[in-house]
Amino acid sequence: MVDGRSSENLMLQVNFDGISDPYFFAESFTNHPERSTNECMRATVEKKFAEASKNTFSTGTSNFASKEQDGTVIKDIDNYFPFELRLDPNTDYFSRDRLEEGMDFLTFFE
Repeated sequence: MVDGRSSENLMLQVNFDGISDPYFFAESFTNHPERSTNECMRATVEKKFAEASKNTFSTGTSNFASKEQDGTVIKDIDNYFPFELRLDPNTDYFSRDRLEEGMDFLTFFE
């Protein structure tokens, strides 16, 4: 967050093929998901993404590292940022065992 500015968002996902496990926290999220194994997905969605970016399987993080919290721009030479972010769910806190059969996740989070 930067003072006095709207927040910026970062796209993270598990992969391009979706998840098969109904437990939301079954897998980690990343800004560099694996390429889809589905040929239809590659022929359609992947081509659409390529219209907007040559990096269709990644979301950059440099914009998050380019400013201090007060908005001061960080010089390129001092600007370090991660190539990949990975969000690993806290499965100890949001345990699969605590999820009751058929329970909606929003209810689970309450």
